[in-house]
Amino acid sequence: MYKKNLAVEKYTKTEHTTSFIAANLYALVYPLPFMIPYALLFIGFRAWLPESMTLQVSNPLPDVWFLSFIALFVFLAVFVVLHELVHAAFFLPACEGGRKSIVFGVKMLTPYCHCEELLSLRAYRRSCLAPLWVVCLPVAAISLFIPNWELFLLTLIMISGSGGDLWIVWALRKYNANTTLVYDRDDIVGCNVYVPIENPGVTPAVTSAESN
Repeated sequence: MYKKNLAVEKYTKTEHTTSFIAANLYALVYPLPFMIPYALLFIGFRAWLPESMTLQVSNPLPDVWFLSFIALFVFLAVFVVLHELVHAAFFLPACEGGRKSIVFGVKMLTPYCHCEELLSLRAYRRSCLAPLWVVCLPVAAISLFIPNWELFLLTLIMISGSGGDLWIVWALRKYNANTTLVYDRDDIVGCNVYVPIENPGVTPAVTSAESN
Protein backbone atom coordinates (compact mmCIF):
# COMPACT_ATOMS: atom_id res chain seq x y z
CA MET A 1 0.00 0.00 0.00
CA TYR A 2 1.28 3.45 -0.89
CA LYS A 3 1.87 5.83 2.01
CA LYS A 4 -0.49 8.45 0.54
CA ASN A 5 -3.37 5.96 0.87
CA LEU A 6 -2.86 5.44 4.60
CA ALA A 7 -5.52 6.86 6.94
CA VAL A 8 -2.90 8.37 9.26
CA GLU A 9 -5.52 9.46 11.83
CA LYS A 10 -6.08 5.79 12.65
CA TYR A 11 -2.43 5.04 13.46
CA THR A 12 0.26 6.00 15.93
CA LYS A 13 3.57 6.67 14.19
CA THR A 14 6.92 5.76 15.73
CA GLU A 15 10.31 6.31 14.10
CA HIS A 16 13.04 3.71 14.52
CA THR A 17 16.11 5.22 12.87
CA THR A 18 19.85 5.47 13.17
CA SER A 19 22.74 6.88 11.13
CA PHE A 20 24.60 4.99 8.39
CA ILE A 21 27.74 5.16 10.54
CA ALA A 22 25.94 3.60 13.52
CA ALA A 23 24.46 0.93 11.24
CA ASN A 24 27.99 -0.09 10.23
CA LEU A 25 28.91 -0.32 13.93
CA TYR A 26 25.87 -2.54 14.53
CA ALA A 27 27.38 -4.89 11.97
CA LEU A 28 30.05 -5.66 14.57
CA VAL A 29 27.59 -6.46 17.37
CA TYR A 30 24.21 -7.83 16.27
CA PRO A 31 25.58 -10.63 14.04
CA LEU A 32 27.75 -12.05 16.85
CA PRO A 33 25.14 -14.68 17.90
CA PHE A 34 25.48 -16.06 14.37
CA MET A 35 29.19 -15.44 13.74
CA ILE A 36 30.51 -17.07 16.92
CA PRO A 37 28.70 -20.45 16.50
CA TYR A 38 29.70 -20.49 12.83
CA ALA A 39 33.36 -19.81 13.66
CA LEU A 40 33.35 -22.57 16.29
CA LEU A 41 31.75 -25.00 13.85
CA PHE A 42 34.27 -24.14 11.14
CA ILE A 43 37.23 -24.64 13.47
CA GLY A 44 35.70 -27.85 14.80
CA PHE A 45 35.16 -29.23 11.29
CA ARG A 46 38.74 -28.36 10.38
CA ALA A 47 40.02 -30.21 13.43
CA TRP A 48 37.86 -33.34 13.45
CA LEU A 49 36.36 -33.87 10.00
CA PRO A 50 38.20 -36.64 8.09
CA GLU A 51 39.95 -35.38 4.96
CA SER A 52 37.95 -37.87 2.88
CA MET A 53 34.77 -35.93 3.75
CA THR A 54 36.10 -32.54 2.68
CA LEU A 55 35.94 -31.03 -0.78
CA GLN A 56 39.43 -30.36 -2.08
CA VAL A 57 39.15 -27.30 -4.30
CA SER A 58 42.29 -26.21 -6.07
CA ASN A 59 43.07 -22.52 -6.31
CA PRO A 60 43.41 -21.53 -10.00
CA LEU A 61 45.26 -18.33 -9.05
CA PRO A 62 49.03 -18.15 -8.59
CA ASP A 63 50.16 -18.19 -4.99
CA VAL A 64 50.32 -14.40 -4.80
CA TRP A 65 48.65 -12.77 -1.83
CA PHE A 66 47.25 -9.72 -3.63
CA LEU A 67 45.56 -11.90 -6.28
CA SER A 68 43.75 -13.77 -3.51
CA PHE A 69 42.79 -10.43 -1.99
CA ILE A 70 41.39 -9.20 -5.31
CA ALA A 71 39.43 -12.44 -5.75
CA LEU A 72 38.01 -12.06 -2.22
CA PHE A 73 36.99 -8.48 -2.99
CA VAL A 74 35.28 -9.53 -6.25
CA PHE A 75 33.34 -12.30 -4.55
CA LEU A 76 32.38 -9.94 -1.74
CA ALA A 77 31.06 -7.38 -4.25
CA VAL A 78 28.98 -10.10 -5.92
CA PHE A 79 27.49 -11.17 -2.61
CA VAL A 80 26.71 -7.55 -1.64
CA VAL A 81 24.70 -7.19 -4.84
CA LEU A 82 23.03 -10.54 -4.19
CA HIS A 83 22.20 -9.44 -0.64
CA GLU A 84 20.26 -6.41 -1.89
CA LEU A 85 18.57 -8.37 -4.67
CA VAL A 86 17.29 -10.86 -2.09
CA HIS A 87 15.83 -7.97 -0.10
CA ALA A 88 14.05 -6.81 -3.25
CA ALA A 89 12.78 -10.30 -4.07
CA PHE A 90 11.12 -10.54 -0.66
CA PHE A 91 9.76 -6.98 -0.83
CA LEU A 92 8.06 -7.58 -4.19
CA PRO A 93 5.25 -9.96 -3.16
CA ALA A 94 3.94 -7.29 -0.75
CA CYS A 95 4.19 -4.39 -3.24
CA GLU A 96 1.17 -3.12 -5.17
CA GLY A 97 3.40 -1.27 -7.62
CA GLY A 98 5.71 -4.20 -8.22
CA ARG A 99 9.24 -3.47 -9.42
CA LYS A 100 8.52 0.29 -9.63
CA SER A 101 8.29 0.40 -5.83
CA ILE A 102 11.84 -0.93 -5.37
CA VAL A 103 14.79 1.47 -5.32
CA PHE A 104 18.51 0.64 -5.04
CA GLY A 105 21.23 3.05 -3.98
CA VAL A 106 24.42 3.69 -2.04
CA LYS A 107 24.85 6.12 0.88
CA MET A 108 27.95 6.54 3.05
CA LEU A 109 29.51 3.61 1.16
CA THR A 110 26.55 1.49 2.29
CA PRO A 111 24.44 -0.18 -0.45
CA TYR A 112 20.73 -0.39 0.26
CA CYS A 113 17.42 -1.60 -1.14
CA HIS A 114 14.38 0.55 -0.40
CA CYS A 115 10.67 -0.19 -0.76
CA GLU A 116 8.51 2.86 -1.39
CA GLU A 117 5.33 1.24 -0.06
CA LEU A 118 3.97 0.48 3.38
CA LEU A 119 4.45 -3.16 4.27
CA SER A 120 3.09 -5.39 6.98
CA LEU A 121 5.61 -5.93 9.74
CA ARG A 122 5.61 -9.64 8.92
CA ALA A 123 6.64 -8.96 5.31
CA TYR A 124 9.22 -6.40 6.42
CA ARG A 125 10.83 -8.77 8.90
CA ARG A 126 10.89 -11.51 6.28
CA SER A 127 12.74 -9.25 3.86
CA CYS A 128 15.22 -8.07 6.51
CA LEU A 129 16.17 -11.62 7.47
CA ALA A 130 16.06 -13.15 3.98
CA PRO A 131 19.73 -12.52 3.00
CA LEU A 132 20.89 -14.20 6.20
CA TRP A 133 19.02 -17.42 5.36
CA VAL A 134 19.07 -17.34 1.56
CA VAL A 135 22.68 -16.21 1.04
CA CYS A 136 24.73 -16.61 4.22
CA LEU A 137 23.42 -19.94 5.50
CA PRO A 138 24.12 -21.97 2.30
CA VAL A 139 27.60 -20.46 1.91
CA ALA A 140 28.35 -21.13 5.60
CA ALA A 141 27.23 -24.75 5.24
CA ILE A 142 29.38 -25.27 2.14
CA SER A 143 32.41 -23.67 3.80
CA LEU A 144 32.36 -26.27 6.57
CA PHE A 145 33.34 -28.92 4.04
CA ILE A 146 35.87 -26.81 2.13
CA PRO A 147 39.04 -26.20 4.16
CA ASN A 148 39.59 -22.69 2.89
CA TRP A 149 40.26 -19.74 5.19
CA GLU A 150 39.41 -17.19 2.50
CA LEU A 151 35.90 -18.66 2.19
CA PHE A 152 35.63 -18.62 5.99
CA LEU A 153 36.54 -14.91 6.07
CA LEU A 154 34.13 -14.15 3.24
CA THR A 155 31.30 -15.89 5.12
CA LEU A 156 32.00 -13.91 8.29
CA ILE A 157 31.94 -10.64 6.33
CA MET A 158 28.66 -11.65 4.69
CA ILE A 159 27.06 -12.44 8.06
CA SER A 160 28.26 -9.10 9.45
CA GLY A 161 26.61 -7.43 6.45
CA SER A 162 23.26 -8.38 7.98
CA GLY A 163 24.00 -6.35 11.13
CA GLY A 164 21.74 -3.43 10.21
CA ASP A 165 18.93 -5.80 9.27
CA LEU A 166 19.27 -7.66 12.56
CA TRP A 167 19.23 -4.38 14.47
CA ILE A 168 15.93 -3.27 12.92
CA VAL A 169 14.34 -6.70 13.49
CA TRP A 170 15.37 -6.49 17.14
CA ALA A 171 14.11 -2.91 17.43
CA LEU A 172 10.68 -3.95 16.10
CA ARG A 173 10.35 -7.09 18.20
CA LYS A 174 7.62 -5.66 20.46
CA TYR A 175 5.13 -4.91 17.67
CA ASN A 176 2.29 -7.12 16.45
CA ALA A 177 3.35 -8.53 13.08
CA ASN A 178 -0.26 -8.91 11.91
CA THR A 179 -1.53 -5.35 12.51
CA THR A 180 1.58 -3.15 12.38
CA LEU A 181 2.60 -1.38 9.17
CA VAL A 182 6.16 -0.34 8.33
CA TYR A 183 7.52 2.29 5.96
CA ASP A 184 11.14 1.74 5.02
CA ARG A 185 13.32 4.89 5.06
CA ASP A 186 15.80 5.69 2.31
CA ASP A 187 17.12 8.96 3.75
CA ILE A 188 18.40 7.26 6.90
CA VAL A 189 18.74 3.73 8.22
CA GLY A 190 15.52 2.48 9.77
CA CYS A 191 11.80 2.82 9.31
CA ASN A 192 8.56 4.41 10.45
CA VAL A 193 6.16 2.13 12.30
CA TYR A 194 2.38 2.62 12.19
CA VAL A 195 0.35 0.96 14.93
CA PRO A 196 -3.49 1.06 14.78
CA ILE A 197 -4.97 3.13 17.61
CA GLU A 198 -7.97 1.83 19.54
CA ASN A 199 -9.87 5.12 19.39
CA PRO A 200 -9.52 6.70 15.93
CA GLY A 201 -11.01 9.95 17.26
CA VAL A 202 -7.86 10.63 19.30
CA THR A 203 -5.12 12.67 17.63
CA PRO A 204 -2.34 10.24 16.67
CA ALA A 205 1.01 10.59 18.36
CA VAL A 206 4.39 10.79 16.68
CA THR A 207 7.27 9.40 18.68
CA SER A 208 10.89 8.68 17.95
CA ALA A 209 12.95 5.68 18.92
CA GLU A 210 16.22 6.66 17.29
CA SER A 211 19.00 4.13 17.78
CA ASN A 212 16.64 1.90 19.77
